[in-house]
Amino acid sequence: AEIIGRHVFRTPIPGHVEMATLSLIVILYLGLSYTQLEGGHIRVDILISRTKGRKRELLEAASLFLCLIPAVMMLLATAKQAHISVLGQEFVAGVINFPVWPGRCAVTFGFALLCFTLVIQICNHVISAFGTSTAHKEG
Repeated sequence: AEIIGRHVFRTPIPGHVEMATLSLIVILYLGLSYTQLEGGHIRVDILISRTKGRKRELLEAASLFLCLIPAVMMLLATAKQAHISVLGQEFVAGVINFPVWPGRCAVTFGFALLCFTLVIQICNHVISAFGTSTAHKEG
């Protein structure tokens, strides 16, 4: 966009760097929970792959719980920074004053979605380990 803007309008687009940064933040942090949901994160499952049944489900739940701990810590830290940024109307000074708070809020929302996804996955593994489904009994 910057190259086209310079070529067509003979002037740079004000705030293009800040807009690109915000876009990358939104794509990255909002994609965390989707990647977790799809199983796209890199993981080493040497121990888990050798187990079956209830033991495997409980190991999966435990490993997800270990992931949840730093995710909650990051959620709390980013929420605090987003709150400060919103209250202080934080911005990056430049050709245009670009607000910082939307990016900080996007990061916080991304971590909230990740935590929610992890909690749901933990619950699913625990239910799978201890629950009995009527569908399995009927079939």
